[in-house]
Amino acid sequence: MRRFLALLFLLSLALAARAQTVRWEGSEESTDVQLIFEDCTPDGDPKLPPIEDSVLTLAGTSSQTTIINGTFSRSTVLTYNARARRAGVTLQIPAFTVQTNKGPLKVAAFTGGVPRVVPDSTVNARLMTGSTTLWAGEVFSLTYTLDAARRSFSQLTSNLDWNPGALIVEDWSKPEPAELSLNGEPRINITNKTRAYAKTPGPLVLNPATQNVRIATGSIGFGLFQQQRVEDLTVTTKRPELTIRALPTPNVTGFSGAVGDFKLISKVVPTNAAVGEPITWTLELSGSGNWPDIAGLPQRDVSKDFQVVQPKAKRTPTEGKLFDVTLTEDVVLVPTHPGTYTLGPI
Repeated sequence: MRRFLALLFLLSLALAARAQTVRWEGSEESTDVQLIFEDCTPDGDPKLPPIEDSVLTLAGTSSQTTIINGTFSRSTVLTYNARARRAGVTLQIPAFTVQTNKGPLKVAAFTGGVPRVVPDSTVNARLMTGSTTLWAGEVFSLTYTLDAARRSFSQLTSNLDWNPGALIVEDWSKPEPAELSLNGEPRINITNKTRAYAKTPGPLVLNPATQNVRIATGSIGFGLFQQQRVEDLTVTTKRPELTIRALPTPNVTGFSGAVGDFKLISKVVPTNAAVGEPITWTLELSGSGNWPDIAGLPQRDVSKDFQVVQPKAKRTPTEGKLFDVTLTEDVVLVPTHPGTYTLGPI
């Protein structure tokens, strides 16, 4: 009996070790590839790695159960359409880790299949920065543009999807459509804009942006029964490369890391007061910069002949903007002795 239980235990371990796998399957005759989860299921939408010159679009999900020698195996199958930007491309998917209901699992690299060619002249997307060499903390513009032939474009089927990684970013603007002509062909451009900055110096490769679109790729049927063939595609940008430079050593003390274009105003009201009458000293810092890293205004030194009341500073961002802020701090000074006083620079 003990021997039987030991064998049963070893068999269950072997089945468990064999069962929970994730792998790719495909053939050289098909433009589709399948991501197969054996005895596990994906935890959310799988985050696929960037693929050189090719894009995968999820076409459908199915489940299947197999019985081999009395052993049950349940699989979840995700089918992807493979698209290439140019002819002669072989689909090459790097190894990556995918999250499942059984924990993270490694997916081996896959090579094979014949991606369907949909050239950039039909539809493409670009992720562009205003500059490729920036200071740490320097706010820069980031523009995403979807470009498509007017005759092929049908509609957007998803919002822009982009992981900012190490960048601090504002929300993307609403899509701004525009029509133009290139070599006599009408085209449609849809643009989203944002701003960002990097806190740490060094080389930085941005993540690609993706978006799902629906385009016309020809027609099916004949004569009166002919109709347009419409397909869903995922469009992926290339990965911009940036160089983030370390800030130079400042020649002033007390530098706290603020980078941008700022204005500092100091006001005192009133400038003539009686003993016991409150005086308000206001500092106002405003402008565009790396505000998430700006903790507050510097401390102010005043004579001991004043009683000081310092309420909390008020931070007022411009609506919809992360990097345009006004920071105001009012210090109330109550003089306890007569005299003439000079408030120091800030």
